[in-house]
Amino acid sequence: MSQKKTIALLTALIILCLSPFAYRIYSVRPQSRYMTKEITAPTGDIGTAIDHVCKTVVSVKTEGAEGSGNIWRISPTYIDVITAGHVANEGNADITFYDGLTAQGSVIRFNDEKDIALIRIKQKELKKAAKEQGYSEDNSFDMNYESVRAAKYTPLSHDDIFIMDAKTGTASVGTIDAVDEYIPDFKMNMIYCLCDVDPGMSGSGLFDNKGHYLGILLGGSDEGSVCLGADNISFRAK
Repeated sequence: MSQKKTIALLTALIILCLSPFAYRIYSVRPQSRYMTKEITAPTGDIGTAIDHVCKTVVSVKTEGAEGSGNIWRISPTYIDVITAGHVANEGNADITFYDGLTAQGSVIRFNDEKDIALIRIKQKELKKAAKEQGYSEDNSFDMNYESVRAAKYTPLSHDDIFIMDAKTGTASVGTIDAVDEYIPDFKMNMIYCLCDVDPGMSGSGLFDNKGHYLGILLGGSDEGSVCLGADNISFRAK
């Protein structure tokens, strides 16, 4: 075998071996460039954290469901929103950002086992919507949104947390009761929080007192809520 063929074969094998890892990185990690700012206070502050994450919060509406979500990733050409799978059960969804602007997105990734979905809004569609809804006179719309900052640590029981309600713009504050509790309804281990939630909050982000994204709300009641931890978020192509 010639040297060129050998090099080509080795290169192909390396790409093949690395592709699953590249796919997982793409699927799981937001881009740091547009993330919410870090809170430097050693003990954190819930009030400040709420102010920090509000620009990531969105409402999600499909033909058959309505819920909440957060901006997961921002790039020069698109915005990705993460929400609950039972909310984004259609191919398209209307996304309303914290400032009231609404634009249509499409579900690009889905994980029915974990009940999560990723919705993509193209920047050109966002600019078009901004012009139509009076947010700009031309297509030079100055986007003022941010993406979540995922926590780099595993939360602990009794940590202070909050969940944002996209409809009201308010936060439900509470504590973590268990970080790895098996929830029969979802057939997986989840974060159980002592935190009141209302209908329409499915897909909301779970945050700590520094504004780090800890997971996604999938269910709950006035007694507690269950969230999929951020370290378990992964998708496949839809």
